[in-house]
Amino acid sequence: MNRIIIAIVVVVLILTFGILNEVYIHNSFNEISVRCVEIRKHIEVHDYETAKALAKDSVEWWNKRRNVLEFTCPHNEIKDFMTNLASLHGAIYAENYQDALSISLSLEQDAKTRLGLLKFAPKNIF
Repeated sequence: MNRIIIAIVVVVLILTFGILNEVYIHNSFNEISVRCVEIRKHIEVHDYETAKALAKDSVEWWNKRRNVLEFTCPHNEIKDFMTNLASLHGAIYAENYQDALSISLSLEQDAKTRLGLLKFAPKNIF
């Protein structure tokens, strides 16, 4: 009887951590996608200082999320994304706004693509 209870507790813990991981991944990539859209909108209206501040804030925000994501996801997926996000911040800082627009569009799509690859779905299992 004790073994059955232990097995049930273990299964419940595994399912709970799996669901929490899915929510964390989903929220992280959706939020960074929204941040990229905000940055792009500020660049398009020539509000470069706000765009620069948002880009810097996004890099810092992603650094905090990155530790958990690297624990649960393939490292290369997360490191590559961080590099691209830093490129966006660098392009804005260097006042290369055309490149920043391109990078922000690319990052937005990249976030959606990586979310699709990292989420729990039958196509990702088989």
